[in-house]
Amino acid sequence: MKKIKLILILLFALVLQSKGQFYETPDWIRNIPLHGNISAIGVSDPRVPSDSIAKLQSQIRAKAIIALLNEVDIAYTSQYFQVETEEHRTYKLQEIIEKLGKLQARLPYHPDDFSIIESNINQNEEHLILMGYQDISESKTHVLNVYCEFYSKEYEISNTRAYAVAEIVELYISDSSENGIKNYSCKMEFDGRDVELSSNTDGYKNEPPGYAYSYKKTSDLKNINDFDATLNLEKGIWQAYFRGLCHAISEKAKNYNSKIKNLDDLFRTARESEENYDESTMQQELSRQVVKNTMQFYLHGLEIDQNMLYINISTPQLDQESPMKYFPPPPTDSIQETPCDRSFWDWLFGRNKCD
Repeated sequence: MKKIKLILILLFALVLQSKGQFYETPDWIRNIPLHGNISAIGVSDPRVPSDSIAKLQSQIRAKAIIALLNEVDIAYTSQYFQVETEEHRTYKLQEIIEKLGKLQARLPYHPDDFSIIESNINQNEEHLILMGYQDISESKTHVLNVYCEFYSKEYEISNTRAYAVAEIVELYISDSSENGIKNYSCKMEFDGRDVELSSNTDGYKNEPPGYAYSYKKTSDLKNINDFDATLNLEKGIWQAYFRGLCHAISEKAKNYNSKIKNLDDLFRTARESEENYDESTMQQELSRQVVKNTMQFYLHGLEIDQNMLYINISTPQLDQESPMKYFPPPPTDSIQETPCDRSFWDWLFGRNKCD
């Protein structure tokens, strides 16, 4: 009888533990109202040992996202590489999809321009804040510079016909004022199940614990096509939230093609050497798209379902009903090629060799 009671107690404890792992999020993340010009959510790393550092992380990250939403320079390229080979009279197709992007923003501000509307600390010790920005101060005492690079590669695992995704995201923030410059950064590396996260908050280095987290769903989503990005929450809210923003911004930039280039190439190579050239042995195809834009965005809200984070943003360039002012696309003659000799990477990242 005692053994039965002990087993029941253990089962009850396991049930309580499993339910406790579903961390809740505040209701206000679902529908973000406009406070001033722009509103954004800031999130700290999970389980930061210092509460003051976690609070500072959420605030500086909210400011950085506001700067990106306010006006961001986007340089983005995606390329699709396909190799078709013949082995034992059967065709084998291998595909690689690569994406590389850069986001850059600059925001002069006064501390009075920002206001914290909502704040919350969940059971996973993540600090979440809703911050509003309104350009009300004539004197700007600070300058916020935000720089982000992201790269992802979807490739076929050798001899398995299964696909894996590797991704790297790096964010750098500098906040300068008369008292000096404060620097912040975070790095996210994903390669299949291997994940490495790290951050530097004004000299305080932190690596979140490598646990797997589960979050309580906010609603039953009926149409996921209404959202612009979907990311797994297994490693915390911040990594999914910021990676999702990078994905969503780059996808929106592709739809607003003020400066866009496409390259398609089809070619064949010999399997061993030019002497053994055989057109039927291998066919390779490369397709590349390049986008450069300066855009604004509006964050509408976040939803959680099945431990996935769904992000909804819009841009006034594509939606003139957005509360932010509308910027028309530049004239078509402004995207003509310059006569100087510039490589593809010079064009993408704005390096000018004409001087």
